[in-house]
Amino acid sequence: MPEKRPKISQEQPKGKLTPEEVKEMVEKYKKEHEGLLPEYFSLPGEEKEEEKREYSEETILAYEIKEFLEKIRPEIENETLIENVKEELRLRIEKGNIREESVILNVWSAIEIYNDLKQSNFWFLLKSDDQKWIEKNIKKSQLIENAKEGLVSDIKKSKWMSVVFYYNLLKQSNLWNYVNQDDQKWIEKNIKKSQLDVKEISEITKELKSEINHAQGTGDAAVEDSFLPISGYIQLKQSNFWFQLEPEDQKWIEENIKNYQLIENCKKIFKIAVRHGQNPGETSWASASIAFYCDFSQFQKILEEQGRKKEIAKEKEKAMHPEKKKLPPMPEEKAF
Repeated sequence: MPEKRPKISQEQPKGKLTPEEVKEMVEKYKKEHEGLLPEYFSLPGEEKEEEKREYSEETILAYEIKEFLEKIRPEIENETLIENVKEELRLRIEKGNIREESVILNVWSAIEIYNDLKQSNFWFLLKSDDQKWIEKNIKKSQLIENAKEGLVSDIKKSKWMSVVFYYNLLKQSNLWNYVNQDDQKWIEKNIKKSQLDVKEISEITKELKSEINHAQGTGDAAVEDSFLPISGYIQLKQSNFWFQLEPEDQKWIEENIKNYQLIENCKKIFKIAVRHGQNPGETSWASASIAFYCDFSQFQKILEEQGRKKEIAKEKEKAMHPEKKKLPPMPEEKAF
């Protein structure tokens, strides 16, 4: 028959025990029942301390950025700032609907601001009439045609980083559906067969590394340009081009894009943009605030996913190789 579990005295001491008395009782019981398996009993004060979860560097940074975004969001929702963004967007749309080569930058600026507003949910802070005007005019055939021609031109010139950015913008903003179907097929066919040569990969890597190093500085220029590497990194991660980089370059970029000073510089220029964007007429700063918010949000999601994968891998490793625990001594056999 299996050995009966040891009985713990049910007699309750009178009055409230002090921590010292509880500890003394526990120690006394342990001595009396030395050798018995611990799962046979549970005592007050002997609860196993829950194992602390170890979070990765990426998870911690993702949480910090998320917390920062939550704190700054109410400031971006400032009525004047949103009005400035609307004015900037209207201006870009009007210029983007002109049939001229010089309007291409206005076209992509319009689509980017529109997409940022939608992705960040700041869109709902615009007045209903302004929403209707924007939706109607950003989908006009001339603006969409200009965007398509600009994208086709960059594909033919092998400007692949620009291609990825603009293609993603059209897709994310749902304006891709307004591009002629034959043009859609041609664009997607040429993007899918795109393959960067060694020189192009080297140039992209060199440029991104340079931007990262520059953004790690402490001067005004480093602060102003701090979101450039974040934006470039996001574009690469959202494309297949990332996997064409050398593994050591990927590792260097992943490590240095999380640099403390670089992230602090991003926060600093973000705060400056929001502060200026709240002033009447500061339409560029207001639009930059929305762009920074979206870039930081996407960066935060990338970090969160990386952290989650690292932590899952670590838990699997622990399960495969658990720590060896010291077993209690076997009970002494007593002669009867």
